[in-house]
Amino acid sequence: MATVEAKNLRVRSENPITVYQWNLTPGDEPAAVEVNPSAACSVQVAGMFDGGEIDIMGSIDGDAFVPLKDKIGAYVSFSEEGIATLGQAVRLVKPNNLLGGAGAVSVTIITGSAS
Repeated sequence: MATVEAKNLRVRSENPITVYQWNLTPGDEPAAVEVNPSAACSVQVAGMFDGGEIDIMGSIDGDAFVPLKDKIGAYVSFSEEGIATLGQAVRLVKPNNLLGGAGAVSVTIITGSAS
């Protein structure tokens, strides 16, 4: 299992926005990224799932990662391409990679300053 670090794609200093992206295949273990707990945070997943899924996990303490929910209380889990807004304040976020045999996806998280 390979650990996959997120790429920091862009930061805008006049209105801090940070974009992280993981490119994942089956067996990859995504590393967590730190986000501002008081900032809005959205996630987009695109690619081929091959019967698998990507769950979005979060942690406050960095030890225990749990599945995150959106603003209406549904778990943020993707078995096809989509976008969701996270509804919980956490310090660390990472995808949980449950892709099928030939799956390959990009998981992108955007987070900014508190509104």
